[in-house]
Amino acid sequence: MGNVYLWKVGDNVVYHTSLEAAAQLDGLSRQPDKTVTEAQFSAAGSLARLISNKIVLGKTAQEEADEEARKRIAGIDARFAEIEREIVRPMIAYIKGSPDQHDTNKLNALDAEAQVLREERAEKVQDLSVPLE
Repeated sequence: MGNVYLWKVGDNVVYHTSLEAAAQLDGLSRQPDKTVTEAQFSAAGSLARLISNKIVLGKTAQEEADEEARKRIAGIDARFAEIEREIVRPMIAYIKGSPDQHDTNKLNALDAEAQVLREERAEKVQDLSVPLE
């Protein structure tokens, strides 16, 4: 594997794998602002950008934390949908006036689980650097 050459151009980062191509195609100097291996660039998801006028590869720790939080929030939301489906049968028993202990236990367990999930979801949302849309 070779290298990836990176230049600051305005507010962006331009990259090439050939110094000659960079000079010919984009008029860039043969002295890049940063050089990394193709493996490093690939491991960073081929993401390079300027943050505080420095070339940064990959996601920041906050972006990674946000991504993990958003995944967990999506998982919690999916579980809420499952809980809503699981509540139907015991609730019908209550509506008909014929709930048994299993119905009561099921509703109590689902309610307790939902409460824990609501609290966890609220914490995850509060930790996001960019609010949910």
